[in-house]
Amino acid sequence: MEKMAKLIKFIAILFFLLAFSGCAMFHARIDNTKELMEHPEFEAAVKAAPNFVDAAFEKITSLERIIESQ
Repeated sequence: MEKMAKLIKFIAILFFLLAFSGCAMFHARIDNTKELMEHPEFEAAVKAAPNFVDAAFEKITSLERIIESQ
């Protein structure tokens, strides 16, 4: 009888973990633009090609949002 009680308890715990594991997930924020802006050559890149840097950052941010939403 004791083995049956332990088995039922184990199954209940397993069911609980499987049923609610999706609720415990978290989504990490991705922020590669901040890391790139801290690069020592960032200011030189902005001065040399401001439109390119702006477009690249918009694309990076857009892709990060897509990744974060999944």
